Amino acid sequence: GDPLHWARFEGRLLAVVAKAFGHAYAATGSSSSTGAGCAERVLASLAAHLLGDALATEAEAARASDGFLGRIASLDTTSVCELASAFSFMPLGVRVCRAALQRVLGDGSGASGLSAHDASNMLAAMGQLELRDDAAGSALLWYIYRDL
Repeated sequence: GDPLHWARFEGRLLAVVAKAFGHAYAATGSSSSTGAGCAERVLASLAAHLLGDALATEAEAARASDGFLGRIASLDTTSVCELASAFSFMPLGVRVCRAALQRVLGDGSGASGLSAHDASNMLAAMGQLELRDDAAGSALLWYIYRDL
């Protein structure tokens, strides 16, 4: 189930909550500390909500990377980019960032709402997570250049 009832939150509110817990996770040091452990559990629950509960393992995530997954596909572009940035402090963030990239870039037709700020958030998340993708990086840079 969904013990935290994530469905009651809209995209922007999900991003705010994720940012707060993402920073708490990063600021408290290790996942064994009380603060980081709590933040990690909350963010894992949110990731399951965003990506779909079926993505229990990395192998399942890799197999399912061809299509939009979970509720992240229905969120607005800015919220998706902020969520990717919020999750960039933890290993689970790779899955969220990949889904976010797929959502905002996709086949190129859905990226018209991508602002320079959104693209910058995505590049920051990719950098923090050491997620290397030349095509995505180039596309995101183009959106920043377009807005200059």
